[in-house]
Amino acid sequence: MLKILGRVTSSNVQKVLWCATELNIEYIHEPQYGGQFGRVGEPEYRALNPNGLVPTLIHDDFVLWESHSIIRYLGAVFGAGTLWPTDSRVRAASEKWMDWSLSALERAYIPAFFELIRKSAEQRSYQVVDKAVKAATPLMGILNDALEKGPFLGGDQLTIGDIVLAPTIHRWYNLDIERPETPNVRSWYEAALKRPAYAQHVAIELA
Repeated sequence: MLKILGRVTSSNVQKVLWCATELNIEYIHEPQYGGQFGRVGEPEYRALNPNGLVPTLIHDDFVLWESHSIIRYLGAVFGAGTLWPTDSRVRAASEKWMDWSLSALERAYIPAFFELIRKSAEQRSYQVVDKAVKAATPLMGILNDALEKGPFLGGDQLTIGDIVLAPTIHRWYNLDIERPETPNVRSWYEAALKRPAYAQHVAIELA
């Protein structure tokens, strides 16, 4: 049995849920962890995930944390030839976007998300928002150029490299900010919205 622990509004949980659903894996989702639910500081949870963060994956007697590691694991076990390319070079080209997402894009835009979504209007610093948008804009340009080569980052097929960018792109297009047009990213997003698993797990109200 496979379980995914973590609140539905967590971007990292959303990535894992979209991945698992796209792969048609049977799983149990236990959303009452993190955020308003707390519980991640309890000894029982810390025994599974010492960081006290979500998500946590439990697959029979195997426990795994860190969303991108979970996605790699699900791809390797359940998605060979689909989300997990079997050609090592194709897979590496897809996986690089997983690392880039964490090291560059998410780090750049997240301050804008926290200011606009997690804070009240009175608490917001629009200077922080403007700085974050300015930092993220050229990175979205890099993503737009990459998607010039095909509808997905892996070419003609959805792969794990696309999965990890899902919540970030949804947030980017739903924050109250001015953004330059990136037509290839926009096409990616509009196509993703038509996928039932994306609509279910990712394209939800920001919180």
